[in-house]
Amino acid sequence: MATAERPRDPVTRQTLALTMMLIAPLCGALALSRLGTDPETMRWVAGFVIGLGAVAGWIHHPVRRFRIRGAVAGALAGGGALLLTYLYVEWRGGDQKIRVMEELLIPLAIGAAPGLWMYYFLLRNEDVPPWEDPSVIKPS
Repeated sequence: MATAERPRDPVTRQTLALTMMLIAPLCGALALSRLGTDPETMRWVAGFVIGLGAVAGWIHHPVRRFRIRGAVAGALAGGGALLLTYLYVEWRGGDQKIRVMEELLIPLAIGAAPGLWMYYFLLRNEDVPPWEDPSVIKPS
């Protein structure tokens, strides 16, 4: 678990990853709602969102040898969040009908759940020796 951040601290890796995972599917769903769902647009938006999800998953894990697992789970979370958020926006009748953008966090969280479960199941039994653990304070 990441330590609490103070207001003037630099952005941590986990905060950056979660921000990327939040912004990319929201922007992707709104872009698909505005631009349409022709195959070319779908390919670009889905590739962008899934790619950013993979990068976010890769960035999030502190141990280098487990980062590929985080990238796979991040790609699944980004794709699921994009799909469900887009379907929600279309069900509501377009992005003009959404009064508060916070309501998009519900389908985003539900859509990202399979990727988050995958992240948990892939990494629940990881064995990290003390020299690899970033939470262990190393003597200087």
